[in-house]
Amino acid sequence: MIVFTIFTIILIFLALLSYSEQEKKKLGVAIFPISSVGAGVGTLGESLTPTLINELAKSPYLRISQKADMEKVLESQALSKSGFCDETECQIAVGKILNAEKIVAGEITKIGNKFIITLRIIPVETGVAEFSDEEQYTGSADDLDIPIKKIANRIRARLEKEVAPPGEMVLIPAGEFTMGSDEGENDEKPIHKVYLDAYYIDKYEVTNAQYKECVKAGKCKKPYDTAWYDNQNYSNHPVVYVDWYMADTYCEWAGKRLPTEAEWEKAARGTDGRKYPWGNNWCETCCNWEEEGKKDGYRGTAPVGSYESGKSPYGVYDLSGNVWEWVADWYSGNYYQNSPYKNPTGPSSEAIRVMRGGSWNFSYPDYFRGAVRIWLDPDSWVNLIGFRCAVAGD
Repeated sequence: MIVFTIFTIILIFLALLSYSEQEKKKLGVAIFPISSVGAGVGTLGESLTPTLINELAKSPYLRISQKADMEKVLESQALSKSGFCDETECQIAVGKILNAEKIVAGEITKIGNKFIITLRIIPVETGVAEFSDEEQYTGSADDLDIPIKKIANRIRARLEKEVAPPGEMVLIPAGEFTMGSDEGENDEKPIHKVYLDAYYIDKYEVTNAQYKECVKAGKCKKPYDTAWYDNQNYSNHPVVYVDWYMADTYCEWAGKRLPTEAEWEKAARGTDGRKYPWGNNWCETCCNWEEEGKKDGYRGTAPVGSYESGKSPYGVYDLSGNVWEWVADWYSGNYYQNSPYKNPTGPSSEAIRVMRGGSWNFSYPDYFRGAVRIWLDPDSWVNLIGFRCAVAGD
């Protein structure tokens, strides 16, 4: 009995030690209440702060300091007589005590009938904002959870860049799913069952920052147009202006490969045959498409992972919208009529390659269905096309 008790204590200690090590790897973030500035906003900032905290807390790579922790620090250190730490000097002091590396702070204002939410990321070490973002919203104050979630997602993606492993992957379990659709073009027909072995697929599209590592290694060549590639503000956006061969080379360098068309579709639609990654009904705010781009401030690609509500059943982001994605298969319009049941890899040879997913400049919702197939010459490169990688499962 004593031996069993000691063994149990050791297991608990090891588990706590492992948890502690995992927490150390996370980026410490102190989130301060959003300030309400000017007339017409009342205490909206304070009421929106919990939503900001909840959105950032969804990240497995961030360690969020809770409001109660900050209040204890303020009280014990007498850093703020008012109890509201809205000056950078106070926020930096609190951040250091909480062992945070970054501070997120900001304000909400109102000009006419337009609400403006501004958030900043401030490194505790320097006290100088390294990133600022703004979301404007014209509508009811009751609906401000919409813009605060949008800007929170962008802030989260920006913070995650520093700690998230490059090319993070999601396991898609082995099993059967329904491929194709009777709603689209003839090349989506017939609907058929497909069995796939387990595999991993990138959680996000390959970014400019990730692709640059392959270029630095001398294995990949630069995109044909480098305007976005060379712009630091686009480092967490999907790499574009790459042809199929460049995408294939990157995946090989990363120890992966391009996903097959079937793997891509299962990751997007799951096993229930849903129409879009998020469900069966069109959602204007679930992906980066032309109409949404006019509202969310992105007149092109968006940072990967910006659309939390648009992720697939497996938690894969941007399988609808942002950029079309190269897949491994050659294209044939009648391939589904005789494709194999298990692990199909497409025709053995054709002239053109398949792309999936829709892109930021398409405005017709039908293009964003998970079953849609389009094709291009593998030498093609435009600012609408990117890719992600896959690898066989265990």
